[in-house]
Parts: sequence; C-alpha cells; structure tokens
Amino acid sequence: MLSMWILMFSLLHCTYVTALTFKRDDHPEYRLFEKLFNENVSEYHPNVRPTIDYHKPITVNVSVNLVTLHSLIERSQTLRTTVWIDLEWTDMHMAWNHSHFAHIDSIVVPEEKLWVPDVCIANEVTNNKCLIKSEKGKSLLEYTGKVTLWWNREVQTRCDVDISRYPFDSQMCSIRIGTWYSEDEKVKLTPKFNNIDFSNYVLSEEWDIVDSNIKTDLIVNDKNFTELEFFIVMDRKPLFYLYSTVLPILLLSVLNMVCFLVPIGSGEKIGMTMAIFLTFAVFMTLISSTVPRSSEHVFKFGIFMTMHLVMSGITILLEVFVSFIYYKPKGTKMNRVYTWILNRSISNDKNDNETRSSLQSNDSETMMCFGCETDSWQKLALELDKVFGYIVTIINALLIVLFFVTVNIE
Repeated sequence: MLSMWILMFSLLHCTYVTALTFKRDDHPEYRLFEKLFNENVSEYHPNVRPTIDYHKPITVNVSVNLVTLHSLIERSQTLRTTVWIDLEWTDMHMAWNHSHFAHIDSIVVPEEKLWVPDVCIANEVTNNKCLIKSEKGKSLLEYTGKVTLWWNREVQTRCDVDISRYPFDSQMCSIRIGTWYSEDEKVKLTPKFNNIDFSNYVLSEEWDIVDSNIKTDLIVNDKNFTELEFFIVMDRKPLFYLYSTVLPILLLSVLNMVCFLVPIGSGEKIGMTMAIFLTFAVFMTLISSTVPRSSEHVFKFGIFMTMHLVMSGITILLEVFVSFIYYKPKGTKMNRVYTWILNRSISNDKNDNETRSSLQSNDSETMMCFGCETDSWQKLALELDKVFGYIVTIINALLIVLFFVTVNIE
C-alpha cells in the first residue's frame, strides 16, 4: 500500500515538473532572457564595452529632463534640482530577431546585467557624482540592441551667482555631464536634444526659467574627454523681496527725512534717528548673512543700504548738532560763523510773517512765544534744521532713483 502511494506521488511530481518546464520554455520572454543572459554568458561581460570594433567608440546620447528647481543658495553658490538624466546607447551583443520571440520589441532588464557608461556630473558638490550600478536599477532593452537608462536623482551643482542686480537679477547655472575614466576614443557623449527637456517641470515659486541651451566642451589633456554642459537661464521673481526687503528700506529712508519735521523741543528727534539707524544695521546684518562673499560682483543693493546707513548716521550727527545749538544759554555770545548764518537766514526772509510761517513749520511752541523776542540760538537751530532737512531729503531721493536705475541696466 505504501509503495502505491510513493508511485502515485512520483508520477504527480513528474507531471507537474514537465508541465512547468513546458510552460516556461514556451514563454517567449523567458526564452529571450535565456538566450541573452545564459547562453551568451561566455561571450558577454558587463564590464567590457559592447562594441564589435574595439577601436571605435560607443556613442552615448544624453538628455536632461528638469523636474524641480528646489533652490539657489546664494551663500554657498549651489543650485539644487531634481532631474532625469536619459542615457541611450547601442549594445550589439544584446540584439535579437524579434520575429523569433513572438515579436517582442523590448524588455526591462536589471542594469547590473548590462554594460553601463561611467557617466558623472562633473560640477556636483557632493560625493555622489557618478552613476553606480544598482541591483534595483532597471534599463529598457530593445531588439535592435538600443539600451535606455533613466537616471533619476537630486543634484547639487556649483553655480557662479551674480547678485549685483538683486532682487532683479538673472542667473545662469549649468549641469556638466561627462565620463570619469573613458576618453572619447572609448565613449563619446553627444546631446540627444538641442535644449533641456521641461515636459515634466514643476514651476518654481522663486524663479522663472527663461532659456536653456547645451554646450559641448572638449577637454584636451593627455587624453581627450567630452563634457556636455546643460545651461539654465532663470530670472528671480522679485515680488517677495520687494515687500520684505526693499520696501522696508525705502520706508526707513523716508522716516530718516521725516526726522527733521519733529519739533526740536519735543526731545524725540535724536531717539527717532537712533532707532532708524539701528534698524538699518539689523537689515544689513540679515541680508549680508545670505549673500556670497565675493569681490567679483558689486552688490548694488548692499551699497544702497550702506549709503542709507551712512545717511542715517549723518542725520544723527546733524540732529545732535542742532539740539546743541538750540539749547545754548541765551547769554552765550555767537562767533562769526554762527552770526553770519543767522544774518543770512534773516536777510532771506521778506517779512516777519514769512519768518513766523517758517518757524511754525519747525516748532509750534516757538510760534507761541514769537510775540516776544525769540532767542537767537533757537532761531539759528531752526534754520539749520530746515536746511539740513532739505539736504538729507535730496540725497536720499537721489540714492533711491540711482538704485532703481542701476539695477535695471544690463
């Protein structure tokens, strides 16, 4: 009885194995894999260039599909993007007659089973520069022997940032792709398209991409190497920086001029000018911590802020000087310079009414006691405060106009 059970189990096992073998051998894709990677195992090595003529190079077509532009870090001059790098070449050892395999035109194979060019991103700032074979990586293999490999990754490339026209600046960055060991006599890189592919690009909140192009660079050394440089030209969207940086600076410059409208007797003129000066200093510290330290490009907005900081410091000195004159004791004798300035200002007044209106625009309290004889030192201080206000206003207005004119000059 036991022997019958053993015989029946053996027959069932043989039947299952035979059916499985028949189905597996009858599957055209399985037979194709067997032919390519098992029967040709003695003739094909994934570390050897798959070329019929050893003296001819393998042409690798390269294209870059930009997916996301994450950020341009001005301080470190680094562009962070996500790209798909498309590599195409012909492996003649992997071609097959598709009519013998149920007209299978293409298959997906592990990239570790194929020869892969030693392609690297030359201006990558991290250590992850080169394409490395992976067990999980896949390639598309066509019956003509054409191999297509999509390399999807986030790259951080070096970019020379020119912030001279910030925040209305344009930047040109690039992704340089080349071979690491293989010279042009072995592997020749050529661009697949004339421009970067933006079909899958997700719009950036900070940058507008306005142009792109590809440049082929020949590096001549002991051996010749070709590098493909994929350029991206982008304009900064200035709206955020206008209301977060430029507008506050403009408002502070206006407040710097308004300081001269504050009555001297209120005692708030110097405190107000000091507060504006410290605010300018804080803004300069925040912005200087984000821009690169470069002597090649003139940071016009930085110069604009520095000049306003200097004007704010000068305003403090002028207000201290005016307050010093204003609170001089009445019995103090004027020297020749002060007397000349006072006489000059009085002679320019046509009548006492014009003098009263001029004094009223500077100090209402002085107007109240104008019926009696006004102190000469206070008169002098009011006139100086008015003149200094005109001068500071004109200089600040010229600085604002000059900044917007220069940043729009290419």
